[in-house]
Amino acid sequence: MWDRLSQEYINAKRAGELFGKSPSRAAKLARDHYEEGHEWPVKVGRQWMAPEQAWEQILIPKHRRRKPSQSNEKEKELITASEASRRLQRNSNWIAELGKRNKRRGGEWPKKIGRYWLAPIEEWKRIANMRSLRAWKRKKNK
Repeated sequence: MWDRLSQEYINAKRAGELFGKSPSRAAKLARDHYEEGHEWPVKVGRQWMAPEQAWEQILIPKHRRRKPSQSNEKEKELITASEASRRLQRNSNWIAELGKRNKRRGGEWPKKIGRYWLAPIEEWKRIANMRSLRAWKRKKNK
């Protein structure tokens, strides 16, 4: 039985290595998960055993797990302002500035993700050609 289990399942030490946890932390999370009434892991001798997919459920909190991609096709083709500037043959700082201005005006695109402004190329073209964004005037502070 142990040979079959060792081929199909991994122990807490190995799971900890795979998911960036110490062996003792993986074992503690396994015990807590088991005590909550979940099916996995199972204790075999002194080791906690479970399939790799079950270890993901055990060792990674729900809010940190990867969610299956459910984005539409338009969002799959998001490019940065820098890439858009290369394709449109314009200055990257200027394209990024126009994107910021469009967002300040309430536009849907571009979206800021981390430090990058992202939008589909069609939206970058539209933003780059908007006269109202290019003729922007700042309010003077008094």
